[in-house]
Amino acid sequence: MPRTLLKKYLSKNLESVAGVKLGKILDAVFSKKNGKIIAFIVKPNESKSLLNKFPPAEGDAVMIPYPFFIFSEIRILLKEDEVKKFLEIASEEGLDEL
Repeated sequence: MPRTLLKKYLSKNLESVAGVKLGKILDAVFSKKNGKIIAFIVKPNESKSLLNKFPPAEGDAVMIPYPFFIFSEIRILLKEDEVKKFLEIASEEGLDEL
C-alpha cells in the first residue's frame, strides 16, 4: 500500500466487487518487522457472511489478510473470488479453523 494515513480507511465500508456492503473496517494489524499493514480488522454486516470464516478479532470482528483487499480513492473492495479459493484450499488441507 502506498504511504497513506490509516485513518483514511477506518470506519469505511468494505464492499464486494459487485458493490454489496460486506462490513466496516475497524482497525489494522501491522508487521513488527517492517511496520507494514498485514491485515485489517473488519466487522461483518451479516452473521452468515463469508467474512466470518476468518480468524476472530475483538468482539464480532474478524481479521482479514491485506492481500484480499483492493483500494481506490473512494472504495475498499474485497477480492471475493480469491477469498473463496483460499478458503477452499484451506478446507481441503484441514485448516477449517484458520
